[in-house]
Amino acid sequence: MMRYWKLLGVASATILASFGAEHAQAQTTVGSSTLSCGTATQQAGGTPNGLITADTPTSDGLRVFQNNTPFKLAITTNAPNADTVVWSIADSNGAIKTQGSFPVNAGVQTNTISCTSTWSGYGALTATL
Repeated sequence: MMRYWKLLGVASATILASFGAEHAQAQTTVGSSTLSCGTATQQAGGTPNGLITADTPTSDGLRVFQNNTPFKLAITTNAPNADTVVWSIADSNGAIKTQGSFPVNAGVQTNTISCTSTWSGYGALTATL
């Protein structure tokens, strides 16, 4: 059986997400599922859209990820001064599945975070400066 993580859209620095065709089954096993992300890697530059934006870069634009397969979060900042990004991924009930923070420099910077999930359901990525 294959489960998928699907990110639906980007609004400011919040991404809504739908996780897989096995959503009903996954809800019954949420306690044993995981969503884990590594540390942010930073690269100067990117395409700013305000102070902060978040996306999941995929070649097809569908934002669908197979279960247990790494996927990336991209958070682009355009901070006027050095700051800290605080981010989290929450399920549809608002429970935090994973979270983190990282420092950013002033100016445009793209921060990439690699994640893996065995969790299926609906959720959202939120990132703030």
